[in-house]
Amino acid sequence: MTAPENGIYISQTQMYQEVRALADGVGRIEGKLDQALRENVDLRTDIQDHEKRLRDLESEPKASAINARVEKVEHQTWRSAGASAAIAAVFMLAGQVFLPMILR
Repeated sequence: MTAPENGIYISQTQMYQEVRALADGVGRIEGKLDQALRENVDLRTDIQDHEKRLRDLESEPKASAINARVEKVEHQTWRSAGASAAIAAVFMLAGQVFLPMILR
């Protein structure tokens, strides 16, 4: 083949090399896309697991319900402590009153 007077001549060999390089590039891109799709499936699984754990946490009692139960337990604890102190005071008083009478 003869080269044109004004212009660029691309031989069939050069054209074949360019097409081969493009095909190789497309092959690499396909490989990367396949890897990205596999990773995307893994991410979907992770997101679904995360969503399930969030739903489980949201189904647990709210903080206000827990606080109410804690306050109830604290109230009962202080009442028990107060009753114990009152009983101890009664026994101490009884001991001071009746012990001298017994020891005479």
